[in-house]
Amino acid sequence: MSHGLVTSDLLSKAQRREDGGRCKHCSKQYAFNMLQHLVAEHQVKLCSAEIMYSCDVCSFKYASYQLLETHLSTVHPKNGGMGENDRARTKCLQSNGADADKDDEIVTLD
Repeated sequence: MSHGLVTSDLLSKAQRREDGGRCKHCSKQYAFNMLQHLVAEHQVKLCSAEIMYSCDVCSFKYASYQLLETHLSTVHPKNGGMGENDRARTKCLQSNGADADKDDEIVTLD
């Protein structure tokens, strides 16, 4: 079983039935339901590819670095603002990193 990393944008397209394209495994063309085809026909396990930015101080997670910077400067201010050391404390985490493997591929629509 292979893994496919899927973005939230692609999941939204699949919910609107706009996830068409050519299958990279069997070359069949689909107008929609590509993700469903990958799971059913090729046993691809889909995993989220979203990156979350995590606060080291209180462990809140944000989808954008800008939101994390705002959080750090307002909730955890240091000397009136956020300095270089504060930025260095942030870490970038993949939401399903434990499930990811070096053989994982990112699912895209061509």
